[in-house]
Amino acid sequence: MPFQTIINKAWQSGLKNIVTIYDSACRFKVNAYERCRSNPHTPLAQPFHTRVIPNSGFMDYFVNAFHQHSHNPECADMHSLRNSSNVGMVSGEEIETSWAALNHLQYSIREMDAGARADMITTHMLHINKCKIQRMGENTIIPTPHH
Repeated sequence: MPFQTIINKAWQSGLKNIVTIYDSACRFKVNAYERCRSNPHTPLAQPFHTRVIPNSGFMDYFVNAFHQHSHNPECADMHSLRNSSNVGMVSGEEIETSWAALNHLQYSIREMDAGARADMITTHMLHINKCKIQRMGENTIIPTPHH
């Protein structure tokens, strides 16, 4: 689902502030408003266009913890999750943790058309997420005493 569709739905539902964590959010935010304003096909409703402007009070842009080390010090400090308010301790790298499990797909999906490739990756991601959910249950279930 496109980024603008996601934030549009969030703001329409009444959410006030969105925190964006992305490898290059520092560069993404520079043109976010202009892309929304000038694209006649944007899924972002016109009243929300100005909300993507940096420092608008509606959208915050941060670089995830791992990738901030590849940015220059000023950028890393300005976009660090550690220097942000209203954000818990997150790495922002969750999506990349599944790459190791998906790397073996590269040999079979490179010969597929776009639809088959998307289906194959989606199927594997669903399996990875199912396994994560099952493991979460193992860590949160508290055994009940038998009487």
